[in-house]
Amino acid sequence: MKTLLPILGALLVTSCASLPPPAIVVATHETASPTDQGGRVGSPAIWSGGLVNEPGLVRSGFIASAARGDSLVIHDLEGRVIQRVAGAPVTDLDVAVLPLADSYALVVAAARRRSGQTSLVLFRLDRGADQEVRPWGEVATDLSRPAGLCMRQVRGVLTAVILDGRGQVLQFAVEEAPSGAPALRETRRFRVPNAGPGCAIDPGGRLFVSHRRRGFWSIPLDPSASPIPVHLVPGTPRNVPRSIGVAFLNDRQGPYLTSLDHDRKGFSVWRLERAGLNWAGRFSVLDGPGGPAVRSPGGIDALGGGMGSFPGGLVVVQDEANDGAPNLKYIDWTAVKEALGL
Repeated sequence: MKTLLPILGALLVTSCASLPPPAIVVATHETASPTDQGGRVGSPAIWSGGLVNEPGLVRSGFIASAARGDSLVIHDLEGRVIQRVAGAPVTDLDVAVLPLADSYALVVAAARRRSGQTSLVLFRLDRGADQEVRPWGEVATDLSRPAGLCMRQVRGVLTAVILDGRGQVLQFAVEEAPSGAPALRETRRFRVPNAGPGCAIDPGGRLFVSHRRRGFWSIPLDPSASPIPVHLVPGTPRNVPRSIGVAFLNDRQGPYLTSLDHDRKGFSVWRLERAGLNWAGRFSVLDGPGGPAVRSPGGIDALGGGMGSFPGGLVVVQDEANDGAPNLKYIDWTAVKEALGL
């Protein structure tokens, strides 16, 4: 055993050293640090806004993140804190539209690990001029420590997926009960082998889960599909970063996945094509022109299309080591594409 350890260490170093160097992009905005609350920001989720007939956050868009001092922190598209939602800490955020009988609401979902139990936690933002994100409900699960959560409206149903470190996956339909409380209906449960952290859902209802060694699993979110097909997306090249966390992004050039790399020194971009998956390169983020690089990234979310001062799309990454003041960095998706030659 003593002779194997140095060899194994050398192999790991060689593997990390063989990763391609990242292209450089510059963050244009950052969030105010929440250290006055004794907390840390992380697990970002973007709501794009753009609903022109609505006032407030539903129209303007926002970034939701998790903090130890609160359950959620809500930021505007310039990085300012506009709301704190008190409560126990959560992780792995996502946001989507909940269709109602004659209206809709926005739902922010998160995972919570407390007293050895993992729960799916829901927050809600209703239409109207006086909009605030509020706690909506919490549903206990039998999962071990959470490893990812993602959510999207699929064929008119708000679908939430949560997975744990064993690769066990629970799929829920999120609805509103007559009382106004959340009603979560478990529609499937299955296991993904060699599952890594993170998941994302595309508009067509495909679930992407990181693979521990290469690429991503692809699973259709059709509750009637049995047996459940779990496929490794073809075309993943060797010697590219493994992913720890993933987000789906769509723009005029096509659909992409963005992910945090396993060496935590960069973020990868993957183009989804008919033939499979095409790794497009990776990038690292500078904290402003001439500033230091994001040294300890811990999360990512991304959206294509115009958002405030980001007409081509927005990428938000978590910086866990910004001189003792963790925060979020906002990056123009157009700058990422230019850096990678897309």
